[in-house]
Amino acid sequence: PVDVPAPLTRAQWLLPISAQDEQALSAMLVRFRARLASAPDEELADLCYTAAVRRDHYSARALAVGESRDQLVASLDRLLAGGAFQRDSRRELESAVSALEARKLLRYLEGEDVDWAEQYPRGRVVSLPAYAWQRTRHWLTRRPGYQPLRRGDAHDGHPLLQQVLGLAQQAGGHLIQSEVTRTLRERFAGPEGDAGHSGWTCWLALELAAAALRKVSEREALRAEGLSLSAPDAAPDADLRHFQALLAPGEQGRVTLSVHGRADGGAGAWRPCLSGLAQVERVEPATADAWDTASGGLLPTEALPDEPWVLPGAALRRALQHLKTLTPHGDTWGLLRPTHIEHMRLWPRDYAGTVTTRVRLLTADAGGCAVDILLGDARERPVVELRGVVLQGTAVAEKRAHDDWHWEVEWRELASEQREAREQAGEALWLIVDEGGQHGQGLAAALGARGHVASVSQPEAGDQTDAARWERFCEDAVTEALASVPAGRAVRAVYLSSPALDGGREGRPRAWEAASNRCITFLRTLLRHGEHAGGPAESRQMPLHLVTQGAHGATLESAVGASLWGLGRSIALEHPLLWGGLIDFEPGVATPELTALLADELVHASIEDQVAFRAGRRLGARLVKRAPPETAKAPQGAREDTHPRVHAEASYLVTGGLGDLGLEMARWLVSRGARHLVLLSRKGRQGLSDDASVAARVAAIKAMGATVCTEACDVGDAPSLSRVARRFGRDWPRLGGVIHAAASITPKTLMELQPGDTQALMRAKLEGTWNLYEACRDARPDMFVLFSSITSVLGSRALAHYTAANAGMEALAEHLHSQGLPVLCVRWGRWEYMRQASEEERRISDRSGFQAMAAADALAAFDALLRTDRHLASVANLDLQRFRPLFESFGERGLLKQLDEGAASHGAARGQLRAELASLDVESRQERLIAHLRAELATAMRLPDAGSVDPTRGFFDLGMDSIMSVELRLRLERTLDCKIPATFAFSTPNVVSLAESLLKRLLPQGAAPQPSREPSAPTP
Repeated sequence: PVDVPAPLTRAQWLLPISAQDEQALSAMLVRFRARLASAPDEELADLCYTAAVRRDHYSARALAVGESRDQLVASLDRLLAGGAFQRDSRRELESAVSALEARKLLRYLEGEDVDWAEQYPRGRVVSLPAYAWQRTRHWLTRRPGYQPLRRGDAHDGHPLLQQVLGLAQQAGGHLIQSEVTRTLRERFAGPEGDAGHSGWTCWLALELAAAALRKVSEREALRAEGLSLSAPDAAPDADLRHFQALLAPGEQGRVTLSVHGRADGGAGAWRPCLSGLAQVERVEPATADAWDTASGGLLPTEALPDEPWVLPGAALRRALQHLKTLTPHGDTWGLLRPTHIEHMRLWPRDYAGTVTTRVRLLTADAGGCAVDILLGDARERPVVELRGVVLQGTAVAEKRAHDDWHWEVEWRELASEQREAREQAGEALWLIVDEGGQHGQGLAAALGARGHVASVSQPEAGDQTDAARWERFCEDAVTEALASVPAGRAVRAVYLSSPALDGGREGRPRAWEAASNRCITFLRTLLRHGEHAGGPAESRQMPLHLVTQGAHGATLESAVGASLWGLGRSIALEHPLLWGGLIDFEPGVATPELTALLADELVHASIEDQVAFRAGRRLGARLVKRAPPETAKAPQGAREDTHPRVHAEASYLVTGGLGDLGLEMARWLVSRGARHLVLLSRKGRQGLSDDASVAARVAAIKAMGATVCTEACDVGDAPSLSRVARRFGRDWPRLGGVIHAAASITPKTLMELQPGDTQALMRAKLEGTWNLYEACRDARPDMFVLFSSITSVLGSRALAHYTAANAGMEALAEHLHSQGLPVLCVRWGRWEYMRQASEEERRISDRSGFQAMAAADALAAFDALLRTDRHLASVANLDLQRFRPLFESFGERGLLKQLDEGAASHGAARGQLRAELASLDVESRQERLIAHLRAELATAMRLPDAGSVDPTRGFFDLGMDSIMSVELRLRLERTLDCKIPATFAFSTPNVVSLAESLLKRLLPQGAAPQPSREPSAPTP
């Protein structure tokens, strides 16, 4: 037998509970909860002694853990809510007792014997709940047959029974599929009607299960037992949900019942919502008089609308609201959701227009209650009986500022569509640069088979490692290609990157930096040749397509391709007309397959400029909203200002520790219980002497009760970082966590970038991350946090090197996560302070849609994320109404396809001016439109009034920039109800020419005035 140490180090009570299966165990947990809730504190020892020493222990086991009765009750609630007993017990044990003790106790959960007498050497035998299976009848009775559901849609009008499918591998089994609209969701929102809360899924799952069972046998009684319910974590504002109910018949007429839910879109995992067992039985409903209602009673009879529901929602709402009046705890519950039901009985529905409701309160505390509910017909004959219902309070907190800041990039399979060709065959030359010499010739052949002309350039040995030779190679490749096509003919460039990492540990940093620098050099060559042609680079029509392999994997090589993706996203914004797209293939794809897929992608026009091929499937990147992480309550007895990953006895390392973000994170760590900080910066203590404000902030952190060591160390210097790491456990307490917030940002355009600029950021982001991992992995920190930027997925003008380094670091985070490191990489939006940003730059950022995040709100989001198991997250305050038009100023892009437009339309005001123009005579139209354009331009440019705008002067001479041009375009599209080209400021350089162009499109020359249907509101 396994020995259980006694006494436990934290004086924890251990209450072992067992049964023959998990359904019976679920029932036992409900009964023990009711028993504990009524037990005096002095009886705890006897309860635990009797359960541990004087009872047999069966195969399905659970352990409740706590220092008091209330903590044991809370432990049982968590077990019931989770539905997977051993797993939840493991988590509790590992946090409550020592690692050695936890391992021994976990072996008990796995079925080994324990000498409980050593833990509880004496005690008094007290009464305990009876085993659920002891009440199961064993005499023979006729069991009505399991009636398979009829296949079809919308069974008898029930909104949730939308599609019924038979199971191929299980006779009589059925899968019911349901798509839930917002209206349906609101029906299950709970007594307070809050459809934004995830608890509604529990009520919906219960109705779906009841409806499916009711169809199994419409004339017989049904019993479901051991129902465990949970709410999937999904975005509260998702328009649709998908649900599946599975009925699988087993032995002796039993049916295994489960319900799963998935967020809209079809890409997420199915989450369990309900599980249990059911069977058809011949049981007459008990009379209402026999139903004891000592605590609760009979509610007033209620008229029912003619609805198809098995569980009448209005009656349940009334019952739940009534429960809150039966106990002082009711005020603390907020919304109530069911987490467990000991058993549910359904009799044929016959409410005859009214329903009677009886409730019985079993137990109650601040966290919820256990109840019985009986719903009957007008003659008080039971129709639905719910016993042992555990209801969990889910008080709805005020909406947090960061709830709308959570984003994610998902990959969605792109539907096959008829795509138009970019150009007719032979109208463009495809310039292919094949870095690795693997697929270039094959791609040229594939393009040739489709009637296109291609030129392939492959570097010679040594070209890629020598910057000067690589620049000559790019120059020669572009020059030769342009020499072979007539002037003005379109040229499209394809850059086939090589993900190889040569040179082992020493060569890896050079490979990360060199890959981006080589691509930048090639891009700049394309730009220069456009300029030499006598016009802007874009006029040569040489859009660049970047092709990678394995950029979205979890290997070290993935960081190379990922950096190029970050780079490409910035190219798309800085040089939109020189941009083709990003295409990624999985490693190891054979050349014929790769080149065939790639050629098809290249020759067809598409809004998709971020595409990945996996197993032949074409996937597109999509930015989507993600549900905010729930704010977990501190365990009973724990301080609210603590964090499960922050410990007073450990040290925490913060890189970039004297920067704004580093100091904010240092303060947050101390506020969550840390008492030992090591702040790394390149200046170390000198940074305190150089900047009085930094010294003051460090002093304030020390005043919070922490020791703070400032060390001079460049994270890109592996030996120096290793020396610092060796001091943990020797000079400082053990290393509990790492927060890597180091970065050095100098905005530069692609034409201004030098190799050293890329190297500096790659050194801080990629090399720094890898060096930290190698220096600290033996210490096994509880958290390893990396700070990235949302620009890695959205791009940024003048920060291509920054986006490349961050995207590479995120790929490295994926690799470290696959190695078991507790990594969390956060793509941050704009904090309320920006490194080295002027007030004008902040205003530009605001107008671009990147709104500032208050530090307190950003830290609250970080705190919540660190309590989850996410390893990559995006937190940004994006104003989509401003951001999207800028992001798509040169055409729609697939990345934002899942997001709402952001409502550029303003209802009836849309197109108002267009209607007014149509009512004017031809001579007055241009005068009216020019006046309107001057007013709108003054607003977009923040000028005093329309009189400040000279209608004959060029837009850019007036001082208009790209952000202003987008704002003007949006305002005009709204008032004129028409699409305006993104290039209008180039093709129509002033107000007069723009007015002439718009009138030709809106109202053909000479069109007769149209009478206005109603007076127009004055338009400036």
